[in-house]
Parts: sequence; C-alpha cells; structure tokens
Amino acid sequence: MMRWWLDQGIDGFRMDVMNFIAKVPGYPAFAADSAVLGERYAHVPGIELCADTDRVHDYLQEMHREVLAHYDVMSVGERHFLNPERAVPYVAPDRRELCMLFQFDQIFAGGDHAALRRGIEDWYAESRRHGAWTTTTLGNHDFPRVDCYVESTT
Repeated sequence: MMRWWLDQGIDGFRMDVMNFIAKVPGYPAFAADSAVLGERYAHVPGIELCADTDRVHDYLQEMHREVLAHYDVMSVGERHFLNPERAVPYVAPDRRELCMLFQFDQIFAGGDHAALRRGIEDWYAESRRHGAWTTTTLGNHDFPRVDCYVESTT
C-alpha cells in the first residue's frame, strides 16, 4: 500500500500513534499500577505492554528498508508517552526509522511558559545531539488549541 501511494507521487507519510504498532509478545497480563513510562502515564494500565516496545523499532526499520529507502520522502510519527531520550531511536539517522516525530511535551505544558520553553529546549538539544530532527507541536485534534493558554493583548 505504501509503495502504491509513493508511486502516485505523495511526498511522505504521517503515522498516527505509531508507537502502538507492536505489543509485547505473548500478550502478558499487566499490573494496574504500572509506571514504566513515567508518572504522567501511571494511570494507564498496561501501557508498558503496547507503547514503545522494542518490536516497534523492528517494524519501522523494516518499513524503511523495504519501502521508504527507495523514495525521496519524509516520514513523521506521532508519539505519545515518551521523553527526548526515548525518542532518539525513532529519528536518529543511523537507525533508519523515521525522519521526525510529533510529540506533546509542549502541549502538556498548558499555560506554564517555563515548562513550554523547557520542553522545546530539551527536545531540540537531545535531537540535535544525535543529528535528528524534532518538531514543536503546539496542538492537534486531540488537544485544546494553543490560544487557550496564551493571554490576549487586546
């Protein structure tokens, strides 16, 4: 399917919540109090079984090797439940997975301007250290618009 679209002339793919494309093998039971991915997501039971598993990287590398590497295209993945360090494997050029990620630290900052700045700086610093790209994501269909957090000057 990807080759068909690429042969039609599209310039790339945006992959929604692509860190959920692989579960832990065997579909094991989960602990309801799991906090593997950090305090922010401790309320999501079993998140460690389906988000950001090692198999995700196998699939993305296969997709790149078998399809994307044969075209001059851009790939971006939407990622939840990660920090800049966990994001690097998805976008480091030598890993050959994705070109960049949409991530949501800036959205989660809400009206906290210091957290917003810290989120932007942390993501750019870690990405740049590995020769990777990042994005500044200020909103999408799942979250309130950024103007909800910005004071009007009028």
